[in-house]
Amino acid sequence: MLGMILFASSGLLAQDSTFFANEYVKSMALLRKSQDFNDADMEKRALFNLLVLNENDTIVLQSLASKYYNEANFTSAVLVGLDYLKRHPGDVFALEICALSYEKLRIFDKAIQYYQDLYFRDDNVFILYQIAFLQYRVKNYGESIVNIMALLNKADPAATLQLTGSNNRLQEVSFEAALYNLRGLIEADKGNNTEAKEFFEQALKVEPEFEAALLSLKELDN
Repeated sequence: MLGMILFASSGLLAQDSTFFANEYVKSMALLRKSQDFNDADMEKRALFNLLVLNENDTIVLQSLASKYYNEANFTSAVLVGLDYLKRHPGDVFALEICALSYEKLRIFDKAIQYYQDLYFRDDNVFILYQIAFLQYRVKNYGESIVNIMALLNKADPAATLQLTGSNNRLQEVSFEAALYNLRGLIEADKGNNTEAKEFFEQALKVEPEFEAALLSLKELDN
């Protein structure tokens, strides 16, 4: 009797293995065809099918999170990122997708948390700048200033950063100028207009055509 049960069980396992193999091939074919036809909804369906077949497939999780983010579905992007982190704690991709998505959702405290976790794993000055900027946005001025000072000490003089200028256009400016401008924004927010003006002027000494600093200086003078 036991032998019959074991035989039956092995038969079921073989059937399951064949079923999953067939479903995987079908889902991959569906994914390729949806990409050929640029069908975003069908592509997500294929990715979900693959995820059901193997919920630990990191490539599928990354693809799904990226797709949600690129479609501006930031809530779903965060949820995929968080699920990814449960399976792979500290993963750089998942930390980045969570940080970026929380920022887009304007949940800045959460975005800071994930940017900080990311910075501990990737000592990148641009990540630290984003942390300092978001700390300014949530009025955590003290920590923002500490990070700005650290960045001024370690930033490459040749480094540049893209910031939004007039008419929402991106302008590439000196990283050093961006830091002085951010410090000026903090002082202006605190009502210290004299100090703010000095920092904006310092930014403009480094980057004379810095639109954001010019606009901030103009607003202080009015």
